[in-house]
Amino acid sequence: MRLLVEALHPIPEMSISASQNIPSAEHVLWMIRALRYITGGKDFYAITKHKFGGLQEEQYRKYWLYFGHQNGVSFFAMWPSRGIEYIAPEDAQREIISKWRNWFTTNGSSFHYEPLHNPKPSQWLW
Repeated sequence: MRLLVEALHPIPEMSISASQNIPSAEHVLWMIRALRYITGGKDFYAITKHKFGGLQEEQYRKYWLYFGHQNGVSFFAMWPSRGIEYIAPEDAQREIISKWRNWFTTNGSSFHYEPLHNPKPSQWLW
């Protein structure tokens, strides 16, 4: 757990399609997935100051990032039928990473780690 939390860092990509191969970005997304899984589905979201543009791709990004948390964005979100992972703006990524680190500092040693059982798609896709 400590290694996952310490290794988190912002990534510059705005989205990643299934046909792209960006190992450094995918590594961070899989660390977030792993954290969610081993904490039974714990997740964090953040407010962003980013102004999503009017282009259709930016509107899709906004829709999916806010899909799971109406008051803030997820670190990433997947559009399942298109195989596109949308990445939060950097300010939100930094805030979510900070929340994971603060949570681990406060609760990490006493938390009862249990895998996520029977997850809803929203708990493992985004």
